[in-house]
Amino acid sequence: NLLSREPLPSTLSEIQRRLPSGTTLVQYSVLPDRLLLWLVQPHHRAFFVTKVTPDTLARLVSRARDRDAPGRAAASAALYDLLVRPWRDAVTKGESLVFVPDKMLQGTPFAALEEAATRRYLIEDHRIVVAPSATLYRNALDRRAGKGAGGKRLSALAVGNPAFDRVRFGQLRDLPAAGEEAAEVAALFPGAHLLRNGQADKASFLALAPLASLIHFGGHALTDGGNPLLSRLVFAPGKDGDPGALYAREI
Repeated sequence: NLLSREPLPSTLSEIQRRLPSGTTLVQYSVLPDRLLLWLVQPHHRAFFVTKVTPDTLARLVSRARDRDAPGRAAASAALYDLLVRPWRDAVTKGESLVFVPDKMLQGTPFAALEEAATRRYLIEDHRIVVAPSATLYRNALDRRAGKGAGGKRLSALAVGNPAFDRVRFGQLRDLPAAGEEAAEVAALFPGAHLLRNGQADKASFLALAPLASLIHFGGHALTDGGNPLLSRLVFAPGKDGDPGALYAREI
């Protein structure tokens, strides 16, 4: 039962207590006529309300994601004003930002949000993390501290151009450059493991991923807008007949 494995939600105090120094968590909630924002820092918290409709947010996110869309830069700046500006003065340059988006905001390209006045992208001044929930982010911090899976640690796990089932995923194309890129990434980290082409199957990834400090995935991802938990990464088929689809609900 998937629901029985979901962690209990953390309290605000627990999240605040676990946040690393120099880290700010921003959580959003989209309502029919407004956007709620919570700013959480180790020694500070704040709450903001912005008047905006879900349709407007969805339209801006769609334009900001499409580099060829007319008005992409304007949409990015508008999203910056809605999602970042309310709490911007409470965060110093160089701090890490952890975003917990809601509904259509899950598609927001946070790193590429641009402030109109300075023409600087958010990624130029901050390390950006996007988490599905504050509780899961807290759990990830616990695993990083050594409370998760045991065994030999990997400095990195690099996956490139999985040899997917061409009958099942006939609409996809081969990504040879992604395989080369994965090899280059693995070479940067002593002790890294490379999964490429036919070796990049789902079972191998699941066995190695919990041991890796960093994961690089260069392959296809298929989204399901109606049921996000059915969105999936595409791997090579397994020897046991597994088709190679790793669903979000499994992760």
